[in-house]
Amino acid sequence: MATKFEILKSLPSTGPMYVSVSEENTFYSDFSEGFVVRFYKKDGSEWVANIQRGLTNFDTVIELTESSNIIVIAGGQAYIINPENTKPISFFGSQYKYSISNTEGQCVLSDYTGLTIIEPDGKYWHSERISIDGIEDLRIEDDIVYGVVYMPIDDADEWLDFSYNITTKIMTGGIGPFTATESQLSNITIKTTTGAVGKRENKPWWKFW
Repeated sequence: MATKFEILKSLPSTGPMYVSVSEENTFYSDFSEGFVVRFYKKDGSEWVANIQRGLTNFDTVIELTESSNIIVIAGGQAYIINPENTKPISFFGSQYKYSISNTEGQCVLSDYTGLTIIEPDGKYWHSERISIDGIEDLRIEDDIVYGVVYMPIDDADEWLDFSYNITTKIMTGGIGPFTATESQLSNITIKTTTGAVGKRENKPWWKFW
């Protein structure tokens, strides 16, 4: 299989001008050096992307087994890019921290509150909220994702085991179904993983992307 990309340590000092890639889909960079990736086209030409990062330190590139598109995670921000085109196909998320894959070619991304499942053909979907403020120790066996979620409510400060079936979309363990009402949640004191303590902001919890 021909090489589709190469992760670079920095922007090249020689050669053609790099292409800035961001959520705004502009060709003019209003951000500094981001995640730098060189893409190779089928005709043998190449181009360098300076990809704007999101809100974490997680960078990676994921090849799809049933698509010529590539998933790029730049600082937690996900982009779907085809090496033949300098404009991203789509983008989503901004706080991804981890990625794991199974033998079927499915990839699972996690941020602080939920999972995103990317199918081998590049289609993706988001789980419901499965954590209040943190997901760690991820692993995947077949179609089951295992890990721990953070439960920082009132005086509690613990990580709870969970499993999530990406076929049936059923979660076991963890915080359980996230069914508390807004009025109940607004009265809960939440301690974040950074140590800050405060009342939960009164925002709809079912929209994260």
